[in-house]
Amino acid sequence: MSNLITLNLNQNNLEILSNNTFELLTNLRTLILGNNKKIEIHLKTFVGIEFLVSINLGGNRLDMIPLSIYNLNELRSFNFDNNQIRKIDKFSIRNFKLLTDFDIKHNLISDIEPGSFQVHNSRLNRIYLSYNRLQNIKSGHFSNLSNLFSLFLDHNLISSIDGNSFQGSNNLNTIYLNDNCIFKIPARLFSSLRNLFFVYLNNNLIKHISSNFFHSRIYLIELSLSNNRIENFTIEKGHLTNINYLDLSANYNLRVLNFGSSKIGKLNLNQNKIINSIVWPKDEGNTLRTIYLKQQSSAISIPKNILENLFELDLSYISLERNILYKKYLNSFNENVYDLNLRECQIKLHLNFSYNFPSIKNLDISFLN
Repeated sequence: MSNLITLNLNQNNLEILSNNTFELLTNLRTLILGNNKKIEIHLKTFVGIEFLVSINLGGNRLDMIPLSIYNLNELRSFNFDNNQIRKIDKFSIRNFKLLTDFDIKHNLISDIEPGSFQVHNSRLNRIYLSYNRLQNIKSGHFSNLSNLFSLFLDHNLISSIDGNSFQGSNNLNTIYLNDNCIFKIPARLFSSLRNLFFVYLNNNLIKHISSNFFHSRIYLIELSLSNNRIENFTIEKGHLTNINYLDLSANYNLRVLNFGSSKIGKLNLNQNKIINSIVWPKDEGNTLRTIYLKQQSSAISIPKNILENLFELDLSYISLERNILYKKYLNSFNENVYDLNLRECQIKLHLNFSYNFPSIKNLDISFLN
């Protein structure tokens, strides 16, 4: 078996990996040891397979990263998903200068020692820390990681983030901070991240977003802030000029919206209650093609120039018969609209859809009465 490249020992109820277990597998590159019992791994278990590039020890109830892996200097992928590890320190990945993927989600991690990921010439590309017990993100946790592309911090207990947490990680493209306890975002948290395109902050406790948060050098494409407590959302002139999708749904206290000169393609305002002021994009900057207003309680006035350029509108679960403003929208569409949702709108329709919407592709008019 000296030519073996991949070995999968997943779900075998392994209990002990003795010294020199794999020493004859000198060409082994991928080793999968996931979902066994609580494995006892001896100090020299992995002797002989120093050219291993991927190891999976997920689902083994390990409470620490085994010392025996520290001689595996060629590792690129490191999976410790679904264990019982509580801390990451400076020694956790110090030897792995070629590591690109570090997956340690579904553990009990509540503490990261600053500098733990700053391996000299680090190639870390993706860090998965979802479903842990992190409460704070501090300066030094994820700063100066020049190759970091995706960072998963969702489903933790994070309540505070230091403003310099991501300083110097200039190639960061996607960050997941959803499903935490964040109530405040530092004004310039992402100001130096010119390659940041996707930010997910949904399902937090955020009440206020500073107008400086969307720095003109940030080129976000997608921003999710759904299910927070935002009251005022204002985009300053020249900020968020490339955003394609903005999700502000289920912010039940949202009252004021000002989109400035942003070029939003898709806007989600589902399940909001008391919006009473909206400054829409101007004619020359109007790229808005999709608006979701599902279960919207307050009547939102959409200018004619916006309606005439829409391709998709969701008015489901709104009483259009009682809301004349929304009812008028049905006669103001661009003839190229292709997606219209009027599910449970409580309205008597007198429309010839082949005339009013000749390009319609997706139409939901179920449960109208």
